[in-house]
Order: sequence, then C-alpha cells, then structure tokens
Amino acid sequence: MYIEKIQISKENRLEGMYPVAKLWVVLFYFATSVVLASMSAPFDGYSPLLYLWFFGVIVLAVLTGISKRFFKALPTVLTIFIIVVIVQAFIVETGDSLTPGVALWRWNISEGFHPTIWKYGLQNGLRLGFNILNGASIFVWLFQSTKNKELSRALEERGMNHKVVFVFLSSLEMIGVLGAKSKTIMNAQQARGVETQGNLLVRAKAFFPTMVPLVLGSITDTEERVLTMESKGFNAPCEKTHLLNLKKSGAEKPCVAVFIALFAIALIGRILMWVL
Repeated sequence: MYIEKIQISKENRLEGMYPVAKLWVVLFYFATSVVLASMSAPFDGYSPLLYLWFFGVIVLAVLTGISKRFFKALPTVLTIFIIVVIVQAFIVETGDSLTPGVALWRWNISEGFHPTIWKYGLQNGLRLGFNILNGASIFVWLFQSTKNKELSRALEERGMNHKVVFVFLSSLEMIGVLGAKSKTIMNAQQARGVETQGNLLVRAKAFFPTMVPLVLGSITDTEERVLTMESKGFNAPCEKTHLLNLKKSGAEKPCVAVFIALFAIALIGRILMWVL
C-alpha cells in the first residue's frame, strides 16, 4: 500500500513522459536554437527564426499542462534577457574596429552625452539574449514537468552509478533546502531583535548572523545524512532496492520524433542557405 502511494502519476501524457525522453527533447530543442541562431545573413544580421523558436517552448509548456508553473518561473529568465539586450545595444558599437557603427537611434540629452542604440549591438544582443532565453526556458520546462527524484531514478535505470545519482539529486535539492533554512533563520533572528530588513547597510550587518547558523546547520545535516545513508547500506556491494518505479506514458517516441524532425528541417535549411 505504501509503495502505491509514493508512485508518481500524471494525467497529461507529455508531462508523464519518461525523463530520459524529456532530456532528448531538451537536447534537440537546444541544438535547433544553435542552428537557427546562425541563420542571420538573409535577414540583415538579425535572426527572426531564432526569435520565433522561443514560442515553441511556450507551446510545449501549454501542451504539457504546466503553463502556470512555467510562466511563474519565467520572469527571472526574461529579466536576464532584457539586461543582455539593453547592455549590448547601447555599448557594442561594431564587431570590427575598422568598420564604423550604424546608429539606429540617438538621444541627445546634453553636450557630450548621447545614448545610442547601435545596430550591431542590437543584433548581437538579440541573438545572445534569445539563445539564453531559449536554453533557459527549455530547462524550466524540464524541471517544472519533472520531479528531481524522477530524473535521478531514470538516470540510474540507464546505468549511472548510484553515488553519482545521489550527488546529482542532492545538488538539485540543495538550493531549495538552503532557501527554506535561510528563511527560518531570518525569522528567528527577527524574533531576537536583529534587523534583517532595510537598506543595504542593515542587510550587510544581518548577513553574518544569518550565514553562520546556515553553514553550521548544513554541516550538521551532512553528517546526519552520511550516518543515515550508511545505516541503510548505501555503500554495500549489492543490488539496490527501489520503491519508485517509472512508467512510460506512450508519448515519448512521437514527441522526440517531432523535435528530431524540426532539428533536421532547420539543419537542412541552414545547409541550403550556405550552399546557395
């Protein structure tokens, strides 16, 4: 009865795909982004196909049924994208020191200060920004549709050493664990009268009273985890028993085939552009 309760069941077939199949989707999505990013010559230095490719991961998230979680995790990536585009557009004048930059827009604020959007910088910023946006977004889709223990279990089934899998799983969960502990410590420090909110100086003063318990607590947890794993025979030279069993949803082959076909189309198009 307990084993049945801990199994992971998902109604959406795309969300319930075998984790390794999702990794193949991530690989071919990212590879297609790289190919599309190189298709800029016919479009005056821009890469509109790369920009449109971002909507592919949005469609994938909607079809997977995780649109709310996906869009909730996306603002951080969009912020990085905007910063990259703005910095590149205003700072990078040209890619060649011998070629003068082409200004698309100039704001004459005062004498000697003229913020300018450069054509090459905008092109480079959009290309770099969408590469980051596409790459990060597909990983957001992966981790929002797949639990960490599903991914680690699938990797172990594929032959990865259980010790490596444990390190991988611990690394994925470390950020969430440390974040929850830091909030608990911050609340405890506030209850003791330590100011943790305010300007930069106030936050800097509260940094060490927060970090010391966090680091010491993490070290203690590590020791307790080592003892727990040893008591369960983690290093025993025998076959391991797994309570979590993964099943295929049936959508693995069609979904991976679609992304392989899209990658092939993009690659063939790039080769034809290069030849012709």
